[in-house]
Amino acid sequence: MPQSAGKICFILPNFHLEFRGGAETQCFFLAQELLRRGWEVHYLRESSQPETKVMEGIVVHSIPKKKAYLKWQLDAAIGAKMAEIKADIWYNRATLAYLPAIVKHARRCGGKVAFAFSRDSQFSYAEFRDTYQKPYMKAYATWEQFWFFRALRRTPLILAQTRTQLRLLRERLGLDGVHIYNAHPSAPDSGPQPPREALILWIARITHYKHPELFVELARRMQGQPFRFVLIGKLEQDELSRQLQEAAAAQPNLTLAGEQSQAEVHAWLRKARALVSTSDVEGFSNTFIEAWLRGVPVVSRLVDPDGIIGDFRLGAVHADLDDMRRILEELLRDEAAWQEMSQRCAAYARAHFDLAEAVTKLEAALRGEALPQAAVLHS
Repeated sequence: MPQSAGKICFILPNFHLEFRGGAETQCFFLAQELLRRGWEVHYLRESSQPETKVMEGIVVHSIPKKKAYLKWQLDAAIGAKMAEIKADIWYNRATLAYLPAIVKHARRCGGKVAFAFSRDSQFSYAEFRDTYQKPYMKAYATWEQFWFFRALRRTPLILAQTRTQLRLLRERLGLDGVHIYNAHPSAPDSGPQPPREALILWIARITHYKHPELFVELARRMQGQPFRFVLIGKLEQDELSRQLQEAAAAQPNLTLAGEQSQAEVHAWLRKARALVSTSDVEGFSNTFIEAWLRGVPVVSRLVDPDGIIGDFRLGAVHADLDDMRRILEELLRDEAAWQEMSQRCAAYARAHFDLAEAVTKLEAALRGEALPQAAVLHS
């Protein structure tokens, strides 16, 4: 048998094939490319089922499921699994509460710890607290982030999704890291492209800081026009989802599509004219990359990772809903302008968010090699 390139273990609360979040999607893509390069890939996630199983070539292990404010109790379980797996690399993303345990147990088990930031809010106590609504969760978030920052200072490799995150890491924490953009497989779709429709999409997890209600309001302000608004995201048994359902029932131009598979999301994007983001904070949204790869401009309320939407005209950024409405109307009614922007989006995405290139950078960072300048700055 050929010698393994190494053994890596991803440590997140969820696995992509069981829960489709942004961090989970990125780690799954990285895992698949590392498998192709000869790595032995393990994955540690929370589950009510304790068995270890192989999924898409990845050895998936389990620790008990815990509520968000109890994840610190998983210290012993994480340590026991790390001792069993004995990885060369421990790759943590998304959940800050795991990092203190991972750093502590890596000293005993061996292996290099890498932490990858998800959202810009993870660099600030106040901004991180504000991603939660309940008072007890806000208090817990402050405690969690204190211990996370302590562990981060003992973490050998810190990965940033954007140059902005790299700057925040240096300015707020006095630490250095490596910037590698999120990435996707280079061939997004096959087969003939369907005709584009007057379709405007919102695709995200339905939570308060992503503000789906603003997308609903945008649709309301554009009633009577030949545009169809589709909101894609899992509806929960909560007040926000109930409000969205009531609004959709009253607005004929608005559809709640619910949770969709990745293939279904890509099918929507292949038909769409624009993707709207109303989120307060992101890191580097996977959905932006998925849209751009399929020639779909992004109209964002606040989020513009590294300023590339504005700098490279991959859509538009406007905090005011009426400005967003105006941009959408202009873009969707001017076919030549839309075609030009669509082609620019696809070309930029193919050039800057290629999965194979991202994993080459990751492997170099794991070996402690300096990345070439071209790998750090976009052209």
